[in-house]
Amino acid sequence: LDVRDIAEAVFLALTATKLSECYNIVASETIANVDLAQRIIRKLNSSSTILSEGEDASDDVDWKADGSRAEKELGFSQIYSLEDTIEWMITDRT
Repeated sequence: LDVRDIAEAVFLALTATKLSECYNIVASETIANVDLAQRIIRKLNSSSTILSEGEDASDDVDWKADGSRAEKELGFSQIYSLEDTIEWMITDRT
């Protein structure tokens, strides 16, 4: 999830008139780390190679969290796609 989306969620929570105990602030798409690395390599036209060593015990864990409460109660929904974030990180660094 883009840090700008997180900032928006924090703002919505700070300005809400009523809050629930807990919200999942999540992206609409869950991707694996290897998929993230592949997207970055493609975007940068990089010749980098992804190396993996051993097994990750959490590979079989479903990390998808339910963000429906934040959407319903705070009006939060993801604004920036992963591609938007990668592009921002590459070009808008000043």
